[in-house]
Amino acid sequence: MRGVAGLLGKTEYDGTKSADATSELVKHLNGAFAKPAADERLIFIDVNTDPNPNLQSGAIPEWVKKTEKRLERYERRQLQQGQSAYVIITNMSFHRALQSDQAGHAIMAHGLGNDFWLPGPRRVSDMYRRKQKHIDIHNLIEACQKYPQIPATFDGSLPSEALGKGSPIRIGQTYFFDSLGEKGLLGTVTTATVLESEKKVHFSVAAEDGGNYILAEPISDEALADYKAHPEAFFGAIQHVGKKIDDPYELFEFFMRSCKTTVLTAKQARELLDSIDTSTVGLTKKIRYGKRK
Repeated sequence: MRGVAGLLGKTEYDGTKSADATSELVKHLNGAFAKPAADERLIFIDVNTDPNPNLQSGAIPEWVKKTEKRLERYERRQLQQGQSAYVIITNMSFHRALQSDQAGHAIMAHGLGNDFWLPGPRRVSDMYRRKQKHIDIHNLIEACQKYPQIPATFDGSLPSEALGKGSPIRIGQTYFFDSLGEKGLLGTVTTATVLESEKKVHFSVAAEDGGNYILAEPISDEALADYKAHPEAFFGAIQHVGKKIDDPYELFEFFMRSCKTTVLTAKQARELLDSIDTSTVGLTKKIRYGKRK
C-alpha cells in the first residue's frame, strides 16, 4: 500500500505527502520484482487515494487512467527481459470515507510482460480465448468488485433457514415425495429453478421407479430474497442463471457456454433453422404439486 502521511499511522518520515496516486507505483513494482519467485508473479498494490467521487455515474477514476499509462511506460522502459507479472491495483479507500456507505473502492488489473491486456481493437473470439487463458485473474477481479459483502449468518447458512422460513431443496439430494406413485417415492433432485412470478420452486426428480418428474412447491418471501441474492448457488449446486444481456461480448460468452459442446455440419445447421416454428410461444408441461419429507 502507498504510505500517505497522516493516514494509518504514517508520518512525513515514512509516508508521502504527494496527492499523486501513482507516486509510489514504480517503487512497489521494483520491490516486488526484486523478490525471488519460482512461478508467475501476482503483485498487489493499493494506491491509497481519495474515493471515486463519481461512483454512481460509473465514471472511471482519474487514478486508473494515469496508472494504466504509467504501467505501459514501465513495461516499455523498465521491465527486464523475461520478467512478467499480473499487477492488481486497488484503492480500498474505506478509511478515507468512514461516514459513507459508498466508499467508492475500485480495482484494475494489468499484465506486465504477458498478453492479459492488449491495446487496440480485437476480434471477439480472440478476446474470449485470452480471457479463458487468464480466467483466474478475471475471477479475482469479479470477487474484489463485489467486496465487501458481510455474511448474513455466522455459520454460512441462508438467512431464511436461520429464521426457520424454510430450507431450499438441494440438487443431488434424495427426498421422499408423497405425491409420486400410490404411496410416495424416493427421488433425487436433478435440477431446480424459481419462478418469481408464481413464487414457486420448480424442480425435476429422478425417482426410484425409473421415472422422471417435474414437481413444484411454494417459496417464502424470505427464501425468495435469498434466491435473488445468490441465484447460482441457492440450490446447493452451481447453476447458470439467465440474466439480461446488454453487452455484445456477454452475448458472445452466452453463446459459447450454450453451444461449445455442440458440433453441427452446415447441412445440419440449415435443417435446424428450417425446422424452427417461430409461431410457437412455449411448451406445455405437466406440473405436480407435492410435499417432500
